[in-house]
Amino acid sequence: MTIPAFDIFRTVRGETGWVESASSLAEAWARIEALRVDLPGAYFIFDQKTRLRFPEPGNGVAEPTGRKRADEREQDSQEASTG
Repeated sequence: MTIPAFDIFRTVRGETGWVESASSLAEAWARIEALRVDLPGAYFIFDQKTRLRFPEPGNGVAEPTGRKRADEREQDSQEASTG
């Protein structure tokens, strides 16, 4: 049995609440699309393994939020040393 690793959250009028979990990121996005039909609001996904938060595309928040990946840190380091 696979333990769901992706939590779906919904924010309405400044209040955020857990909605459900999904086994994959793709499944979580698909569930958000289905939920949005009856439950409008801003949704995001939280990855329990990486501790990253994935906001909905187009909501004005950079994706993903949370810790930078190793390749992003390396790129930042290279840019800092050349600039």
